[in-house]
Amino acid sequence: MAAIILNIGMGVDAAILIYERLKEEMARGKREEEAIYVAYDRSRPAVFGGQMSTIAIGILLVFL
Repeated sequence: MAAIILNIGMGVDAAILIYERLKEEMARGKREEEAIYVAYDRSRPAVFGGQMSTIAIGILLVFL
C-alpha cells in the first residue's frame, strides 16, 4: 500500500517538475515543441535520481 502511494506521489512530483521547466522554456521564447523537448531533457536527471534513491531505500528496507 505504501509503495502505491509513494509511486503516485513521485509521478505527481515528476509532472510538476516537467511543467515548471516547460514554463521556464516558454518564458525564454522557445517554440512549444522545442520547449517540451528541452523541459523533458532538463527534468530527466532529477526524476531519474529520485527514482534511483527510492529503489535503493526500498532494497535496504527489504533486507532489514
